[in-house]
Amino acid sequence: MALQHPQSARHALLAAVALLGTACAGNGPGPGAGVQADLSVVIQNPHGTSSSYTIRCAGTGEASVEGTAVIDARDACRALARPAVQNRLIRGPSSERACTQVYGGPQTAMLSGTLEGQAVNAVVTRDDGCGIGDWDNLLKDLLLPVSRGAR
Repeated sequence: MALQHPQSARHALLAAVALLGTACAGNGPGPGAGVQADLSVVIQNPHGTSSSYTIRCAGTGEASVEGTAVIDARDACRALARPAVQNRLIRGPSSERACTQVYGGPQTAMLSGTLEGQAVNAVVTRDDGCGIGDWDNLLKDLLLPVSRGAR
């Protein structure tokens, strides 16, 4: 096996990174640009502020959020393009998943509307580990974060 000079290895690595960057770059719409969604989100928090907002993804890269939420519309549309998110919102949570019995707070999120032409009528609560995981991880770009002080 031939040993390369460290300088040569660094140049090869830089060239590979530059090539990868060129291959991934583009002027077209980003990931999630093709998703079509019109979702109303209502977050109820009996011990704090409740919110309602609408997420719209036009399928052409246009994204908007209207209402009382401060979330990034493009990040929300990218999230809605992910199969795991689509499955959770359209089909609901798997009946086969095991959830820890950990209480995460009284907040409830209701999402309704359409996603890729499919009806969405989903409820996400924080009353067990699965709901907390859905809220904090899977749906983090769609739902407002829960502050520790608001519980």
